[in-house]
This record gives sequence, C-alpha cells and structure tokens, in this order.
Amino acid sequence: MDSSNCADKTAFAVKHRSESVRMASRSGGVFTALSDVILNQGGIVYGVRLDEDLEAVHARADTKEIRDTFRGSKYVQSRIGSAYADCEEDLRDGKTVLFSGTPCQIDGLKNYLKAKGAPTERLITIEILCHGVPSPRVVRDYIEYVGKGEKVSSVEFRDKVKFGWKDHAETLRIGEKEVSSRQLAVLFLGHNTTRSSCFHCPYKRVERYADITIGDFWGIEELDKKFDDNKGVSLLLLHSEMGKHLFEQAVSDLDVEEFPLSNSMQPVLCENYKEPGSRAQFWKDYETMPFSGIVRKYGVDRVQAAKRMVKKLLGRV
Repeated sequence: MDSSNCADKTAFAVKHRSESVRMASRSGGVFTALSDVILNQGGIVYGVRLDEDLEAVHARADTKEIRDTFRGSKYVQSRIGSAYADCEEDLRDGKTVLFSGTPCQIDGLKNYLKAKGAPTERLITIEILCHGVPSPRVVRDYIEYVGKGEKVSSVEFRDKVKFGWKDHAETLRIGEKEVSSRQLAVLFLGHNTTRSSCFHCPYKRVERYADITIGDFWGIEELDKKFDDNKGVSLLLLHSEMGKHLFEQAVSDLDVEEFPLSNSMQPVLCENYKEPGSRAQFWKDYETMPFSGIVRKYGVDRVQAAKRMVKKLLGRV
C-alpha cells in the first residue's frame, strides 16, 4: 500500500464520551457528535436509514430523533430518492446542510448541485469509508431466507452489543425472537455480491472528495491498546476548513488521539479489491439455485469451519 502521499496528513482516532451513543453506533459515534452540532444550530442532516421494507434509503433529518435512525452500518446500496433535490432546496433556503454517504454519492451530489447552480457555501459533506456495495437483491433475499415466511422487523448488520465491535455478525428480529448469523457477512466479504463497478472505483485514493471522511479505525490496538476497548473507535480524516471547523465544534463530546495517516492506512482508503474469480459462477448459480444453496456454497466460512472440525477431531483423540 503506497502511503508516500500522506506523510504529512493526520488521522484522528475518535470515541464519543457517551457510552450509550457509542454502543448505538457501529464505530466510535463520531457521526452523532458532528451531526449534533448541525442540528443544534438549526441545520439539516442527511443520512441512510432502513425503511419499513428494510431497504436502505437516504433521508432528511431536522431532529435528533430522526437522525438517530441513520446510526449503524448498512451493508447494501442505498436509494438516493429525492435527497439531492431536497438538499438543494435546503441550501437555497439558507440552511446549513450536513450530507453523509459513500464517496460516489458525495461526488454525485456535488455534480448535481453544480448542474443546478445551487449555492454550496453552507454544505458540509461526510463520506463513509466504503468497502464496496453489494446488490440490494442479495440482502433482500437473505432477509426473506432468514425470516422463513415470517416478517423480519429489524436488521443489525453488525451487532456490536452482542458480539463486540471487531466481530462481523448480523442480528435479525423476527417477532419476539432474534436470529444472529455471520452468513451475510461472509457473502459480503467474499466480494461475489459486490457491484462490478466497485472493483474499478475511482474514489479509493488518499485525496478525497468530501470535507470529512469517517469509518472504523481498524488497527487501533496496534497504535494504542488502552484506547481500544472493543466498543468502537472511529477513524476521522479532515480535508477542508469547513470540516476542521465542524470537528472543532464537536470535539468537546469526544475523546481524540492523533496519529500520522501513514501509520493508520487502510486498504479501502486507496486500493480497490480484486474481483474474485468465483463471481461469474456465483451469479450463474444465483439464477438457478435457491438461496439456501447459495448460502451452503458461498456463505459458509470454510476456513473457520475447518478449524472447528480439527478441534472437534482432536477432542476425540
């Protein structure tokens, strides 16, 4: 990984001082602190929530209660819907707007506003470090597969409360019961479900398009073990004076440590994942197999399964 062009850049490790806020977030809760500043000043926040059909959609928040629905990771492509047009209207009304999304969505917003001739002096953008987005079809089919004909009322794509920040397990609520699994995570991390365009993403570079970049600070335990309690640490990068000013206003709610970005680099900052050789066969199978067959063939963590089998066999010796 080439980190030569980030030698003079700073990475911030961030944790919200409220443990309840941090546990309701997937990382360190920095998005809540930043958006609190905007909302307290009468501004508007845009983010992603799950709608009544458990599909990821961009939405507008003018209260903290609505903003709270944006917390948490959604490992699926979101629908922009009218968010760009609504953002334009807010900016024309003189409101301060904080808009969060993937790097491509942020670039799309900026191009939209430029084409419309909209004012952008009061726009602040936050991009989420993006691994790549899977097809909404796969996530929708997975939810139906787990529900087995019953209504799934909620999805936690990364259940930090049950499994800790560093694990990657999802929990679905079906009626009064909860079902936890790592099957969707394994499908996601196998990259077969990822959009083909994400393997050629032009936004994976140290030079960013947003005012602020946030994500998980993976590897924080190597830099400061005391700062890592497996309850979540956010990585934050600042790219503009507007971003710096917003962070300065939010910092009273945060515990912060600084590191050279060259010591804190992550693949999703500057490298595209390679398209797996199994992807074409995966989609051929997807058109012919029931989802249970897809899970058996592609959703089983074979390495961990092999380790469990070895332990079981050794236990019998």
